[in-house]
Amino acid sequence: MPPTAYDPPLGRAHYRHFKMPDEWEDKMKLIIGRDGCNFIKATRRSGCKYIWHHRDTNIIEVWGPIDKVMKGEKCVRAIARKYINDSPKGSAANTTGTQDQKDVPTPSTDV
Repeated sequence: MPPTAYDPPLGRAHYRHFKMPDEWEDKMKLIIGRDGCNFIKATRRSGCKYIWHHRDTNIIEVWGPIDKVMKGEKCVRAIARKYINDSPKGSAANTTGTQDQKDVPTPSTDV
């Protein structure tokens, strides 16, 4: 179950934080994901223990083993790039997280 209240693993993990880039502002709900699903993926993929976004300061915290916290930040940034790059400014965003059929490249048919 995703955390609904701030409860970092104080004393049980290393800590890293970074300021959320301004360009993420409009996409932060997508970056975090429904019920935190994207932050949960980033936490699992990186081997971290906890990732949290502070809305009031736009700081993202990453908690985990010392050799994993940088990977946790990289995972969050990779998720954000997906949503930032998938929606050009001024156009409607694809909020499903999937490609539209027209965006799928046609396979090459070398003979």
